[in-house]
Amino acid sequence: MLWIVTTVFGTRLTTILRIAIGMAVVLTSYLVPVFYNLGGRDGQFDINQVSFSSPFISLLLWLAVTGGTAGFLSPAEKLFTKQTGLTYWDRVALYEIAELEASLAAARRTHSIGG
Repeated sequence: MLWIVTTVFGTRLTTILRIAIGMAVVLTSYLVPVFYNLGGRDGQFDINQVSFSSPFISLLLWLAVTGGTAGFLSPAEKLFTKQTGLTYWDRVALYEIAELEASLAAARRTHSIGG
């Protein structure tokens, strides 16, 4: 997700913002299946029964490690930018010119040595 954001928008993202986006993506990928499995049974689910013990700590640790690491390691800006350089055919033409110059130089060397 972070690669897409930096590629599409081309903006420079700070490390904290990249880590936050990484953690948000991991949290979303966790919560989407959970809410899908609840599937409209909101009357059967009581938020007061949720304990903030080891599953919650495990979730936070998982978010920090996977999302934070992904955010930290993702690029801060767009890696591959299209530069206004030479086209393929321009490079072919330059190669042919260099090849011709090399063959002329070699021919001059043989004429000067032998002649």
